[in-house]
Amino acid sequence: MLDIIADVSLAFTSESVVIFVLLAFSLHYGRLFFFQTVSFVLFAVINNMVLKTLFTIPLEPYLHHAGYAFPSGHMQFATVFYTWLALYSVSWLSRVFLALLLIGIGFGLVHYGYHSIYDVLAGLTVGLVLVMLYRYALHHCAKILPWILLGLTTISLIYIHIQDSTLHYFAPVVNYYKSLLIIIVLQKINERFHVKQ
Repeated sequence: MLDIIADVSLAFTSESVVIFVLLAFSLHYGRLFFFQTVSFVLFAVINNMVLKTLFTIPLEPYLHHAGYAFPSGHMQFATVFYTWLALYSVSWLSRVFLALLLIGIGFGLVHYGYHSIYDVLAGLTVGLVLVMLYRYALHHCAKILPWILLGLTTISLIYIHIQDSTLHYFAPVVNYYKSLLIIIVLQKINERFHVKQ
């Protein structure tokens, strides 16, 4: 029974499920929601890379996977993504579901031995702090926030490369980052085009 709970919860961290959920919410909340969510999630993933290179606590050897454990990237990502969705949700039932989902994800990560409870709690804490900071920034400096994220992300990637250039398993994130840069530029061009008309 515990394996089933862990499996179902961890399925919500897979790329296909996340993309489906993001698209479903974006159809309801619009293109701006999609852009803000993608920008924020990519920034949070890169932030996790910075923290991992700062603490350099390796994954358990029995996982046979190179990388760092603290804070849990899966937990931080899930916290950022699903808490962000919960903030947009008007239904208390969906908010309760998302909170239980986060508990299930944390349980699954510990249950299967991917992370310690400390890794998971750190990922949860960092994720919640990032959500609070991002929401605050959206309310107080929304116009320049994409450029702030872009600058912080660039500095973060330079730091990661200087600290540990062996982090080859984060190459897809760098490609997502390049895509984000293109999205930001296209978004700004689109905004200027609509202003001129």
